[in-house]
Amino acid sequence: MNTGQQHRIALRTAAAPTPAGTYSQAVRAGDLVFLSGQTPRHPSGERMTTEPFALQARRTLDNLQALAQAAGGTLHDAVKINVYLRDPAHKSEFDQIYRAYVSDPPPARTLTQTDLPGIPIEIDAILHLPQGTHAPHPDQNT
Repeated sequence: MNTGQQHRIALRTAAAPTPAGTYSQAVRAGDLVFLSGQTPRHPSGERMTTEPFALQARRTLDNLQALAQAAGGTLHDAVKINVYLRDPAHKSEFDQIYRAYVSDPPPARTLTQTDLPGIPIEIDAILHLPQGTHAPHPDQNT
């Protein structure tokens, strides 16, 4: 049954980097919001390349937080987070930083070692935001 409503709504914000390919920054589908993978790039799009891992991890999480806020939530609403690390030796350091961005109980999480060319970390997330949660109009830059 088609109710005339879109079942997927793309969300965007100027507080996170614009997509580097053919994808949305975030997409709402019902009560779920899917945040596209974020890397250590400033909202302007400039890549962090020489900064210590901790700063790059925080920038990546800040980008995800900006997308969550554009949807009307925060990373405390995350139910699933995927983390891709180039060097698994950073896992403990990442966990220390990560705790400040999520709440208890922490979301389900997968941590995968990957060969990201020139990128030490990428993170994507799924949020649960019940229908009616206020979010800006999908075409509105926040």
